[in-house]
Amino acid sequence: MLVHRLTNSIDPKEFNMMRANAKLGYAYLDALKDLAAKGKSSKELEDYIASLPGNVAFDQFSTKENGTWNRMPTEYSTLQQFVHPSFANLKPHLLTKQEAMSKVGAEYDPRADYRGITKEDMEASMRDALPGLTGNALYGFYRD
Repeated sequence: MLVHRLTNSIDPKEFNMMRANAKLGYAYLDALKDLAAKGKSSKELEDYIASLPGNVAFDQFSTKENGTWNRMPTEYSTLQQFVHPSFANLKPHLLTKQEAMSKVGAEYDPRADYRGITKEDMEASMRDALPGLTGNALYGFYRD
């Protein structure tokens, strides 16, 4: 009788949503475990994402209050790994006299060809890549 009463007291829609969230939660935990095994997870990053508007930490999630679980863990990378692809197309080029002198100083030989990548080259590459980086959660994580 008690089991029958409990069964009838549960809203079927909410119960089905809880079952669906359980599957999503296990998928989230499995993905988190896989990232951890690869060294690509970060509790700090997950905490940051959970703090964003519309998100909640996994251990604070409630179907009744939050609806459907809607995210997977984010793969962590260092700041250098995150921005490095924007530098992939930079190639050393012939430096101007001023650029070369700033690199070698008093040992500058005007007969030599100096090749390299300048700070200005890297800044221009970052300016070009920035719009694509800003939509990524890692951008906000490192900015904050």
